Amino acid sequence: EVYVQNGRIVDCPLCLSGPNDEIHLLLNCQEMKKKTAQMKWNKDMSLSEWLNSLGEGQSQAKIVRKFLGEANKTEEDLMRVGASLEELLDHFFKLWGKKRGQTIPRVTY
Repeated sequence: EVYVQNGRIVDCPLCLSGPNDEIHLLLNCQEMKKKTAQMKWNKDMSLSEWLNSLGEGQSQAKIVRKFLGEANKTEEDLMRVGASLEELLDHFFKLWGKKRGQTIPRVTY
């Protein structure tokens, strides 16, 4: 069961073994790692491989910042990040819904 504090889900609702935050979900959650390993980042690498390539000597927070747009990204890179985030969010809510046995609505803007 996930831990909720002040209306916020504190634990990862997918694996229950880490915090419910971007660092855990992108880099550490075993359930999400399966998806990032399947997703193509470019013709030569999966998203997981690309994220790992950013991490040599870097903190996990720095890796996530690089992925989300820190540094000099081209418009193509930013579009790829956006598409990846969309796919990851859909996957997250689909898995969470399966675990709960019901559809978890995803708020879109």
